Amino acid sequence: MTRTLRLTFMVTLLVACSTLPAFSQAADTAPKVDTGDTSWVLASSALVLLMTIPGLALFYGGLVRTKNVLGTIMQSFIMVGLITIQWVLIGYSLAFSTGSSFLGGLQWLGLNGVGLTPNPDYAATIPHQAYMIFQMMFAIITPALMTGAFAERMKFKAFIVFSLLWATFVYDPLAHWVWGTGGWLRSSPIRSSSSVTRKPMTAFRMKRMMDVPTTAKTTVATTAIN
Repeated sequence: MTRTLRLTFMVTLLVACSTLPAFSQAADTAPKVDTGDTSWVLASSALVLLMTIPGLALFYGGLVRTKNVLGTIMQSFIMVGLITIQWVLIGYSLAFSTGSSFLGGLQWLGLNGVGLTPNPDYAATIPHQAYMIFQMMFAIITPALMTGAFAERMKFKAFIVFSLLWATFVYDPLAHWVWGTGGWLRSSPIRSSSSVTRKPMTAFRMKRMMDVPTTAKTTVATTAIN
């Protein structure tokens, strides 16, 4: 009986010792959260949020008539809450989950599966939720930038509906094209950097500027100097 117990104990000990390297290797390959990277991403997210409120709110509020200042400022604040809800419910999933080359899927609907474990497809050293928050700040400020185009010319209800539809059917698919897993621009050889999305827009604006008559150019330049 004693020999049997000793033999059983020795076999168990040998099995346990043989599995230690496997556990050590699994621990080494598991994604690790870097506190420095996480702090930097969260600080950057806060700075982008400050660009929207109070940045854009005060900037656009100073460009309209006095009676419309409050309404223009509130558009930026309301945009933060509106797009945050849209991003959490469906926006992040459409933009960054695995789907087709043009649109993401619904795997992360309501942030299902978006936890504190890093996602190596996007950021292997920060929590997945931190990356989601960082991208959400840009999803907020992008439609907020457009409020200056229709300031004083759009009713509040129309503003809410337009912003929600634009974020869902324009921003989310475009974000998936460029940054989402499987997006056709992300896997395309023409995408050399994240600034590639800004270069065509800059070239288009410069082309439009070159097409403006000389008198108009002089007027624009004089206005900019003054």
